[in-house]
Amino acid sequence: VSFTITIQVFNRGCKLTSFFLSDKGLCVLTAISVICYLLCFVSGRINGASNWIIIGGISIQGTEICKLIYYWVLGAVVNRPKFEKYGGRILVFFAVNAVCLALNSELGYMLIISVVTLIMLLICTENPEELIRSMKTPGIIMIMLMIAGCVVVICTMNFGLESGFIWGAIDKIKGRVLGFLYPQQYPDTYGYQSEMISVVLFNGGFFGSDRETILPVAESDMIFAVTVAKLGLIFGLAIIMLYILFLVLGTKIAYEKKN
Repeated sequence: VSFTITIQVFNRGCKLTSFFLSDKGLCVLTAISVICYLLCFVSGRINGASNWIIIGGISIQGTEICKLIYYWVLGAVVNRPKFEKYGGRILVFFAVNAVCLALNSELGYMLIISVVTLIMLLICTENPEELIRSMKTPGIIMIMLMIAGCVVVICTMNFGLESGFIWGAIDKIKGRVLGFLYPQQYPDTYGYQSEMISVVLFNGGFFGSDRETILPVAESDMIFAVTVAKLGLIFGLAIIMLYILFLVLGTKIAYEKKN
């Protein structure tokens, strides 16, 4: 949400972004996003993680690009005067991204963009009736598709079809939830990374340590745990306090603004 609001402020003061705020520019960004999603379908896997676009010796997770583009487009549209008339477009754009993320088994990202979209619409709209009216038709279609999707998932589970994309996505969600709630019960599978984080967080002591981190793929994952291990618990607490301060000051500024 903070990133999306920052885009709004940045776009107001930067003329270089004017093209990407126009309808043509937003269409270009949407096309780039769709291409990245398509590349993710044929992407490689790095250390068990999917959705990596690998070109030569360069690799990047395509859904990260799509996520940033989504926030940019959302921030640009809700920044327009009387943006409520674009509610249908916002909903369609959200649906396309949600479906693509689901097909790529990125249900966590799908939840994030859902929450961010809802919050941005709630805090930016000045005419809820117009927004609801513009979203009515695509909203009904989305609800029908969601019901159909739920029926497919239920049938898949009840008829024991334990293979294919749907079961794989369900299994991934199950693993994430179990690994988060009960890491001790799955130390070698779902909970392995959580267990390693618990060890690493306290290995550095209060002021950090030069000992080698035992986190898997420490150079590109779990940056907070690595930071605390190298620089200490005090530095980690300082980072948390900065986030809290950012939240408090941002809320204070928003509360004091009349417009």
